[in-house]
Amino acid sequence: MFAIGAVSVEEPTMITGNAIASVSPNPVSDDATIKINLTENANVNIAIYDLHGAKIIDIVNNDVIAAGTHNIDFNASNLSSGVYVIRMQVNGTILVKEFVKVK
Repeated sequence: MFAIGAVSVEEPTMITGNAIASVSPNPVSDDATIKINLTENANVNIAIYDLHGAKIIDIVNNDVIAAGTHNIDFNASNLSSGVYVIRMQVNGTILVKEFVKVK
C-alpha cells in the first residue's frame, strides 16, 4: 500500500524589476547565456567573480542597454570547475546570481 502526501504546483514567478533572470545551462560547460530583465534603459555592468570576490572577467562594461529582456552570451571554457557569481550593476544597484562551472 502506498500513501501519497500533499502535492503542490508552483506558479511561475513574474519578474517585475531589474533582475538576472537565469544562467543557462547551469551547470555551465563552455557557452552559456545570462538572461537579464531591465525595467528601463540603464547603464549596465556585468562581471563574473569567484567565491573569494576576485573579478574573473567583464561581460558587459558600462553599456547602455534598453529596457526589456535580453540574452547575453558568454564563453566559460577558460574557467576552472567551481562555483562563480555573476554580478550585475544597474544604475548603482547590484544584483548577483551563482552558477556552477564543470569541465
